[in-house]
Amino acid sequence: MTSMVMTSDLVLADTNIWIDYFKVRNYRYEKTINNLIDAQTMATTGVIVAEVLHGSRSKAQFEEVADMLSGLAMLDTTEPVWWSASRLTYRLKEQGETLPLPDIVIAAVALEYECSLFTEDLGFRRIPELQFFEPAVA
Repeated sequence: MTSMVMTSDLVLADTNIWIDYFKVRNYRYEKTINNLIDAQTMATTGVIVAEVLHGSRSKAQFEEVADMLSGLAMLDTTEPVWWSASRLTYRLKEQGETLPLPDIVIAAVALEYECSLFTEDLGFRRIPELQFFEPAVA
């Protein structure tokens, strides 16, 4: 999907947000997520799609989730994203910290596209340059 909004207006929802959205009945961020989707400000990237779909329990569930995610703005993991991920990994290593590679790539995508990251994974807080989406809970 091609979005007409500036990338800085986009929100990149981490895998943990999507897993709960699809799994938890009356999820506390369901309305927020739906509003972001309706406003065309919700984004995703390949590693998030792959992680979310990896958890599919049936072909029907896979197809339903894939269809929904395919309607979002897809942020590509370009060469600059991979270089950013490499720098992040090295910097964290110098500080005695580590994050899983998928999380590093997600962080690099958020930084490269200057979008906010919507996550409940506190590991991302180790990257001070990240901007976080802080939803209001009804």
